[in-house]
Amino acid sequence: MKLGNMAAGRSGLGLSRKQAREAPGIKYPLLNLRSINPGGYVDVDQLDVFDASEYLSLDYLSQIGDVIIRLSAPYTAVLIDEATAGMVVSSNLVIIRVNRR
Repeated sequence: MKLGNMAAGRSGLGLSRKQAREAPGIKYPLLNLRSINPGGYVDVDQLDVFDASEYLSLDYLSQIGDVIIRLSAPYTAVLIDEATAGMVVSSNLVIIRVNRR
């Protein structure tokens, strides 16, 4: 069985397209390269805040069971749980989401 049959992969959000031009925007926690620890977990102390110009699609927010992978070295992967769900995934990360039938 191939990964493409079990899951979908997509890049995160290009932040500049949805960034609020005027404050205040809609605030989301932001997964970035610094927040993906090489030990394989999300370092919540390294999260940024993203001010969005509108509510974001769930496609770009982390969901329980997602695997997030850095697109630059070290190519670390993290599993999203209840504590790290609902965060904006930046475009320098990829989201692997299991197909739920």
